[in-house]
Amino acid sequence: MDKEKLKEDLFEMNMDCLCYGKREFFAEAKAYLSMEHDEKKFCVIAVDVEHFKLFNEWYGREAGDKFLIDIASRLRQTCDITGGVAGYLGDDNFAIVMPFSDGALTTLENSIVGRIREYEDSVGFLPGFGVYCIDDMSVSMTTMYDRACIALEKLKGNYAKRMNKYEKGINISDISNDAD
Repeated sequence: MDKEKLKEDLFEMNMDCLCYGKREFFAEAKAYLSMEHDEKKFCVIAVDVEHFKLFNEWYGREAGDKFLIDIASRLRQTCDITGGVAGYLGDDNFAIVMPFSDGALTTLENSIVGRIREYEDSVGFLPGFGVYCIDDMSVSMTTMYDRACIALEKLKGNYAKRMNKYEKGINISDISNDAD
């Protein structure tokens, strides 16, 4: 087995220990939300690191993999503290379903953004957080995640604001017009 394949396998094993894979995440998140939770509010958060391919070019793939594993670890820690389900959806995309709390969202954001700020010249690589506050449990898990991704798209290129909540009525044409 070559060294590169061994590194890929180790990366996948680390991710599997920390977060569900894409298919498992959606199934586990749906099951989690269907459990009795004493009238708690929940949210779905999509996490994406801007310009991650460039991060790998500047710092090396090994540093990129380590950073992704660190994000997964911080999502896992959040689930351990607040409850919830975390998933690694491939590339530099993550998701978490958890009880909604502004404090928990801020703590999660600060934890992950603080990690990336340890790198020099890191402002272009800051992770974004798209939040969908679940107001209708009958909506499919994939639609909930899509709504979190729509909120996330509104952040692209805005390095001052790294978290955005989904608002009804927001649509793809709003996003493409913002990019002009």
